[in-house]
Amino acid sequence: MRSKNGLVASVMTVLILALVLAPAAMADQEQALTYFKAGKWLEAAGEFQALIDEHPDYAYAYFMLGNCFLKTDKAEDAEKNLLKAIELNGDKFEYHYQLANTYVKMGKNSKVVSTLNNAEALAPNAQYKQALYKLRGFAYYQDQDWQAAATDLARAGSDTEVVSRLAKSYFQLGDAQAAATAFAGAVKANPNDAELRQLYAESLLTLARKAKSDSQKSKLYGDALAQAEAFLKLEPNRFDASNQVGRAALGAKQYDKAVSAFTSALKKNPDKCNAMINQGKALMSKKDWA
Repeated sequence: MRSKNGLVASVMTVLILALVLAPAAMADQEQALTYFKAGKWLEAAGEFQALIDEHPDYAYAYFMLGNCFLKTDKAEDAEKNLLKAIELNGDKFEYHYQLANTYVKMGKNSKVVSTLNNAEALAPNAQYKQALYKLRGFAYYQDQDWQAAATDLARAGSDTEVVSRLAKSYFQLGDAQAAATAFAGAVKANPNDAELRQLYAESLLTLARKAKSDSQKSKLYGDALAQAEAFLKLEPNRFDASNQVGRAALGAKQYDKAVSAFTSALKKNPDKCNAMINQGKALMSKKDWA
């Protein structure tokens, strides 16, 4: 049996070795982080790899090496190192989140979702949870899982990209009221986005058709017309832009504007039967029988 003095000596030796090795390791890490912050990804990767060679169970070094590979578009190498970091320390939200970002780069939306599902309980605060909902919501959106996308994006904050995709998800779900509310914020943030204007106008047209009172109908058709005209201004050569202005103007009982819009639309595409019929309705409303 080792004597008490021998045991103390062994412990002291370990402590001394730790004191000798720790500053060097910390210095290597500081140098690696300095490179990383300066955008010198290859130099940082070399330093983190050296740390791993010396300390093969150091999860943070694998995590940062994975980040270096992610920055240099080496997604498969990033995945390998991030998986190792999670294997060594699976309680870190950041490790899972960056692995999910790696799968975004790889176009593997199902793996984005499954990785973030595993990380959801690890998110330390509301800010991290919002980041998770945004990334997972975007993955659902890319896979056209509109209900799941809407559920996540509704909890993902109010930045421009989130609100735009949330509005489009509601539109795809046929929820015109929720879509119109979201589009109102989206077009305010992106006034020159033609698709947002078009879809916002369509949502308002849907609500106008379903409105109970004449005053509601009048307001909604007027709002739809404003969005359709903004769409036409952005895309003056598109049939569907002129046609949408005509439909909204017809609903708003602005018949001269409707006739003009349908005439313009039919010059762009003369074979559209619905545009011809709607033009006829506008002319009848004007009592232009000729």
